[in-house]
Amino acid sequence: ALRERVLVKLERMGLTDLRQHIVTEEYWTPVDIEARYYSNLGSIYGVVADRNKNLGFKAPQRSSQLKNLYFVGGSVNPGGGMPMVTLSGQLARDKILADLAR
Repeated sequence: ALRERVLVKLERMGLTDLRQHIVTEEYWTPVDIEARYYSNLGSIYGVVADRNKNLGFKAPQRSSQLKNLYFVGGSVNPGGGMPMVTLSGQLARDKILADLAR
């Protein structure tokens, strides 16, 4: 049911011959995501994605316990989604370079 809805939507967006080009498919549940990526409860947007519950905070970019350990990804500021994860990597790079300059 969900598969069909997704395919119909993609067809409406212009991918009219998509079905004939599908070679393989995978279905992932939060359990699968947690097992493969060690994400908390299979979350794709961090430990607590709900801004009302996490008060707008994400995990820190640098470890307070281990020197030279930096964090990057959807659980770290600025947040989830490919653009934000990419920005997270750039911010970590900047932080590392600033720390090295000290």
